Amino acid sequence: MKSFIKHAIFTLTLMMSATVFAQNAQLDKILTSITSHKITAGDFTQEKYSSALKKPLKSSGTFIFSQDKILWRTLKPMKTSTAVTPDYIIQTTASGKRSVIESSSSEIFGTVASAMTSIFSGDSSEIEKYFDVTVSDGHEWTITLAPKDMTISSALKQIIIGGSYEGTAAKLNSFTIMQSDTDYTKYSLKNIKFKETLSNEDEAYFIK
Repeated sequence: MKSFIKHAIFTLTLMMSATVFAQNAQLDKILTSITSHKITAGDFTQEKYSSALKKPLKSSGTFIFSQDKILWRTLKPMKTSTAVTPDYIIQTTASGKRSVIESSSSEIFGTVASAMTSIFSGDSSEIEKYFDVTVSDGHEWTITLAPKDMTISSALKQIIIGGSYEGTAAKLNSFTIMQSDTDYTKYSLKNIKFKETLSNEDEAYFIK
């Protein structure tokens, strides 16, 4: 009986190791593809869902993803922006007021910032440091990130990155940040294009 149990545990361990290896390989394949361009830009629509709202709040604008910076520029219904780096987030209101949130001062903001920038730097080890990662890889793929830290997971349930393949290239389609099953924000991406450098105007959003 002991021999059987040991064999069963060994077999289960091998199966789990194979699953983890496959997940890591899928994650690396997708990250390698979406980080093959220095800068990804395009348009987004945002839908914010909440149990406190009768219908979702909608907004739209433009986005820029680089290997160490992310910029969301909301154009409708009002002009605002959110600039994300691994170390801080800068939010600018419609009136032009800017507020800086240091990653070190907010564990949740820091974790989200780290996850987002790690995706576009292709750093899977940094992602796996803070999140349990599940990858569903088919013509349409998803990467689901669940915070390992219990304190963070109480306020941030999951980050879901969705996309599809065009030939062998992975294409980003959406981001969903879930606070709970009923409270979440979804970004749908379109009109995607690629650039080599950020403009001076773009860089200005990241200056503290």
